[in-house]
Amino acid sequence: MVTINVDGTQMPIEVSKSGTGNSNNTTNGIVTFNTPNLRVSGSATIDSSGYYTNTKQPTSVGLSAIVNNVTGAGTTYTILGGGGEPIDKGSNYNTGTGTFTAPTAGIYRISSAVTTSGGSTETGIDMNIVTTQYTYFATWRNYNGGTSGKQTINHAILAIMAANDTAYTTVKVFSDATDTSDIVKGNYQTCMSVVKVC
Repeated sequence: MVTINVDGTQMPIEVSKSGTGNSNNTTNGIVTFNTPNLRVSGSATIDSSGYYTNTKQPTSVGLSAIVNNVTGAGTTYTILGGGGEPIDKGSNYNTGTGTFTAPTAGIYRISSAVTTSGGSTETGIDMNIVTTQYTYFATWRNYNGGTSGKQTINHAILAIMAANDTAYTTVKVFSDATDTSDIVKGNYQTCMSVVKVC
């Protein structure tokens, strides 16, 4: 028998491992309280070693498709999806727009990687993780006159997001007089991953 405090009143409760009645359950779980009922969470568990798992925790990984000649002359390009989503718990990532929408308020870890190629002499890349509340900036510069071939820039942040806030990634390449830089897809070279931390 345990007691809980509900609005200043101590209430004795009896909870079996399954959360109702007198049945028994050998699966480890977390008891949640939702006045006036107690239940065992079916999605959140703590195993005997103390590891926490939540199958409903918002988690997404979105991949970009290959797109050609979208930046290079300082043009800002929004990274779209189209390359698939190997992980999308909760269906919060839109593959058409490359946008993640937070289902609940909290702190989210957002990381993006963008790989470009095709520009003859890339001298710089600016990448932004853009959320409803803030824009997080990362930059790469080559002060030795420019580089051809593939260039990759990575950025990871913790973002405070309200329910229905969005996040997406933009990139701007400085290379040529026209937009000759491509966005590369293969092996997670251009992707965004999001997970709710707390």
